Parts: sequence; C-alpha cells; structure tokens
Amino acid sequence: MDSKYELKSKKHRQRIIKNWVIVTVVAAIIIWAFAGIPGLELKSKSIEILKSIFYGLFHPDLSYIYIPDGEDLLRGLLETFAIAVIGTFIASIICIPFAFLGAKNMMKLRPVTGISKFILSIIRVFPEIVMALIFIKAVGPGSFSGVLALGIHSVGMLGKLFVEDIESLDFSAVESLKASGANKMKTLMFAVIPQILPSFISLILYRFELN
Repeated sequence: MDSKYELKSKKHRQRIIKNWVIVTVVAAIIIWAFAGIPGLELKSKSIEILKSIFYGLFHPDLSYIYIPDGEDLLRGLLETFAIAVIGTFIASIICIPFAFLGAKNMMKLRPVTGISKFILSIIRVFPEIVMALIFIKAVGPGSFSGVLALGIHSVGMLGKLFVEDIESLDFSAVESLKASGANKMKTLMFAVIPQILPSFISLILYRFELN
C-alpha cells in the first residue's frame, strides 16, 4: 500500500512540475514577444487620417454610387460578387480530386495521400493577398488575378475539410453494396457521394461567404 501511495505521489509531483515548466515556457515566450513591440504613439498625420476616415463615414459621397461613364460602387460590388462566385466554383471543382487522393480510406498508397495533403498545406500557407500580388505580376491587375487568387487559395481550405469528411465516412453502406455485387463506380455514386454531398455543399457555401 505504501509503495502504491508513494508511486501515485511521485507521479502527481511529476505532473505538477511538468505543468509548471510548460506555464513558465509559455509565459517566457509571451513576455519575449511583447518586449519587442515598439511604444505606441500618435503622430500628427495619424490624427489627420483618423479625422478624414470618420468624416467620410458620416459624410459619404453619394455621387460615387453610380457613375455612368466610370468605375462606381455598384460596378465594384457586382465585380466583387462575380469574382467570389467564379473563384469558389473553380476551387470546388479542383479540390475534389485532391480530397479523394488525400483520404486514407480511399487511397491506399500512403505516398499519394501524403503528397496530396502536402500540396493542400502549401496552398494554405499563402494568404489571399499574397496570391493576389503574385497573380497581378503574372497576369496583370484586374478581375482575373482576383479570381485566380481566391480560387487557388480556396482549394487548400476546401481540400483539407473535404479530406476530413471523406475519412470520417460510415463504410457500412459501402460494404453492403460491395456484398451485393456493386462495382466501384456504383459504390461511389450510391454509398459515398450521398453521405458527403450535404457537407460538401455546406463547406462550399461557407467558403463562398468568405470569398
């Protein structure tokens, strides 16, 4: 009994020491990070900019809403909506093969799943604004560069979420169809797709809102 009590007491002390070490390390990192922040100061130009921003918020230029011969608010909103629609559509198509190749329960070759997930991770690393700057250099400024930036970046996010949905499938329906003699295509159409389709649509709509 004494040895068991001593063992539990030792494990308890070790756990406490481990927790305190983790807390100390995290606190040291936070203090080090905040120590490098320069002091905040409001310059005269900053105050002028803030004044102009608040003035613009409460006194908007309504003539900019519609300009017959130039760029206006309505055209900008319509163009933004079109960029989001096309970018999301492109991403929702391209990410599907990556998702099935990256799912361990669909692709038995581990190198293929690893490469697919690695590509999706690399795509997610770059924010939309960075991709937009890259595509502006490649194809020039305009809607096309925005579509490419949103579309390619959305592939990384949607692909990852699709992989997780596919890997959490209930395979009882798949096994039942295989037992009744269904081929791979019929199994995919009638056992896999009906399970993942509602989640796919939900994730695509969510990504469309973000875009």
